[in-house]
Amino acid sequence: MRHSIFIALEGIDGSGKSTQAKLLVERMHANGINTIYSSEPTKGHIGVAIRNIFNGTIKTEESTIAILFAADRLEHITEIRQLLNQNTSIVCDRYVLSSLAYHSVHVPMKWVQNINELAIQQLMPDITLYLDLPPLISLQRIQERNVKVDVYENLDNLRKVHENYYKAIQILQEESNIKIVDATKPAHQLSEDIWNMVKHLFSSQ
Repeated sequence: MRHSIFIALEGIDGSGKSTQAKLLVERMHANGINTIYSSEPTKGHIGVAIRNIFNGTIKTEESTIAILFAADRLEHITEIRQLLNQNTSIVCDRYVLSSLAYHSVHVPMKWVQNINELAIQQLMPDITLYLDLPPLISLQRIQERNVKVDVYENLDNLRKVHENYYKAIQILQEESNIKIVDATKPAHQLSEDIWNMVKHLFSSQ
């Protein structure tokens, strides 16, 4: 039996990935699987700087943001590995695939891949679930939240990121077992689809 796995949930803003990540953690707990929810950017000092950029507190270049994400991820990997070695599974809200999709709107995707190559070599998820949602529906969901949106949450950017996700999936498919999930489904049905894709990873190898 496998005792711990690393799962990443990906998708454009509004796809429901944060909600589904937390629902998956609850489902895994209910099935006796010790699991922790994590996310990127992290709550570490680099992650805090990234969040301050998103909310407009700090101004910087897109290339700098991409490098900060790569650095934050390398620190995150150390934490993830420790937990996996302690038989604790990880459900992560965003990972390398997000960097390729989001940053390559502004800088070359190959460059983003290169600065994340160390992370790709060190640790990739056992399964990556990409929650696919049309950008227009994504924007509608974001607007319904009635909260301040970040710099990436506009229709033009969402369309570019959505397109980039498919390019990034082609690049990373061999390194990470990527499954595309229909995120237009109701949350409970989507949660069931995700669990059905994950649960077999804990069966006997």
